[in-house]
Amino acid sequence: MEHVQNEAAARGYGAVYLSTMLDGYYERYDWVYEGNGYYMDGSETKIYKKCL
Repeated sequence: MEHVQNEAAARGYGAVYLSTMLDGYYERYDWVYEGNGYYMDGSETKIYKKCL
């Protein structure tokens, strides 16, 4: 996670996003739940944001 965040920040991005079905893992690393999204097959996923 740290490598991706550093690379995105170096390129001028203010935030990164991810989708996952894990509960409680990313919150420990200061990711914020943004809402639900959907994969191409229609299955639901959670969207998280990390400000850089």
